[in-house]
Amino acid sequence: MNLKLRKIYITVNLWRVIPVCCCMKLSKFRDKIKEDLDVWKREDGNLEGKIYSTGEILLYDKAFINLLLNRLHMDPLLWVITRIFFSPRDSLEINMPPEKIGGGMYFQHGFATVIAAKEIGEHCWINQQVTVGYTNKTDAPIIGNNCKISAGAIVVGDVCVGDNAVVGAGAVVTKNVKANSVVVGCPARELNNKKN
Repeated sequence: MNLKLRKIYITVNLWRVIPVCCCMKLSKFRDKIKEDLDVWKREDGNLEGKIYSTGEILLYDKAFINLLLNRLHMDPLLWVITRIFFSPRDSLEINMPPEKIGGGMYFQHGFATVIAAKEIGEHCWINQQVTVGYTNKTDAPIIGNNCKISAGAIVVGDVCVGDNAVVGAGAVVTKNVKANSVVVGCPARELNNKKN
């Protein structure tokens, strides 16, 4: 759909967008939601203007709705209002409290993804078909700031993924990942960055 048609579609749907924008502003996690939106607009948004770019994210990216509903779940009325106007992606589960997820979270696609960590830092990027989760009732990962977890990766157990780390596509992480490193493979191992 070209940009002009997208803008028309958003204009027609402002009756859905505006109430949810109000919910975002009233949320106790409004600062994190603003950071999330800024990242999503940078990655996905094409339209100019605050209401149009926000409307574009709400109307065209269901993964953002999942994240927004997670941020709003401690405000039941705001959660219900948002849920009435927008439905989330069925295959993206975020099973952790919003206060444990840093601002600027981004899900690329979000298909077949389960997130259940002890904590996720600021400005993390998670691709599709990713599992971040527990191996028992207490052992779950801690994901640092500015991390990227690529498509199909699995990060499970009592592990820490350090700041600025990248988990490659399909990697299986069961041990700590150093800050500023890139890990790949099954089991995940750090890439050797030395030049031959």
